[in-house]
Amino acid sequence: MSIAVFPISNTTARWLGLALANAAAFSEPEAIFLMGGPTHAGEALMRPLRHYFEENLLFLYKGKIKILLSQLAHNDVAIFGAAALARLSENNSF
Repeated sequence: MSIAVFPISNTTARWLGLALANAAAFSEPEAIFLMGGPTHAGEALMRPLRHYFEENLLFLYKGKIKILLSQLAHNDVAIFGAAALARLSENNSF
């Protein structure tokens, strides 16, 4: 990894880790799946992201929520998300 890439990945990881920890505080997920361009950096992003996520996570959830890279094709994710929302709407579970 070049020196120029590290600060960008670390800054991205810090802010994303904080945002995901905040989201986890009210949504209580078992896992968070990431996809898209920034995830192509692999462990250069994921390692510091997991660190900052745990650092900012509410103590009740520390060590309990996984952050994983999605294995789904990019186009499939949008379809599955739309289908899940439609199903929730049918069940009046909003």
